[in-house]
Amino acid sequence: MKQKISVEIYKSGSENDSILRMVANVNEGKAELEMKRNKTLVPSLLADSHYGVYIPQLFCAELLSGTYKYENIPFADIQYIADPANMGKDDYFDIWIEISDNIVLIDLDGDKYTIIQNGDLWAIPEGYELSEDFFIN
Repeated sequence: MKQKISVEIYKSGSENDSILRMVANVNEGKAELEMKRNKTLVPSLLADSHYGVYIPQLFCAELLSGTYKYENIPFADIQYIADPANMGKDDYFDIWIEISDNIVLIDLDGDKYTIIQNGDLWAIPEGYELSEDFFIN
């Protein structure tokens, strides 16, 4: 006799926010467990615009704390921008532009993000399509 047992775990109680789906197929006393993550990724605000010119420094300091893993950027560049003593130097914003154009953030679940700064600093999930009015208040 074949049975299927399904369990879903929800973050906020809505089916659209289910974060884990487990299905156990029981066949003749043997169970096969299948687990799938069902997470809807959306843009995340990393730094509000009121931090102004300090956004790069705060963001890079956060990277050094280990909140995110990252790819495509040398560790030395992150250290350079995180150091407040470098803020007034000529190459500071050139390095920041290089970081913001090329970095790939990786969260604890392994999901990847790019960043966009439009006053605020946002983490945008890889493959996410921004609507035309996303930045309109």
